[in-house]
Amino acid sequence: MSSLIRPYATVDSVPQPPPVPVASGLAARVLHIAGIRATDQVIVVGRRTLEHMLACHRHECRAVIAIHPDRPMPAIPAADAVWLADGATVTPKMMAVIQGARNLRTVVIEMTGNGTSPRLPQLLDDLRFEGFVLVAAYEVSGRRLAVATRPDWLRRIV
Repeated sequence: MSSLIRPYATVDSVPQPPPVPVASGLAARVLHIAGIRATDQVIVVGRRTLEHMLACHRHECRAVIAIHPDRPMPAIPAADAVWLADGATVTPKMMAVIQGARNLRTVVIEMTGNGTSPRLPQLLDDLRFEGFVLVAAYEVSGRRLAVATRPDWLRRIV
């Protein structure tokens, strides 16, 4: 298992997310926890992205685009955040989106099912290689999240 993220031993070992002001729904809570701002451009990757896109719209994100992992890959625009809506099925295309999104600050990995994936440790190692220095694990509404961030000064270099 990657050294970036600790396994879930007990509820006490999982960092508690910051309190959510008036957000409703899982997607809105994830936006708050991940620190996604209204000025951000967000790429959502997954098979079911409508709820995520609507949450970004309600959050007044500057732009949001959805990429379906089984469809042809569009040109990847610059983005501040990538939200992997189904991190339990990590694919090479997901890492290609992360590597192709210029100026990326935040990656949110939303785990479904039992919260594990055989490719997740490799994805976390790849994120570290890309300059993401902080990975926090949260449990929100029964879903496990990993949030990786890259400092602003490193965004200009990598």
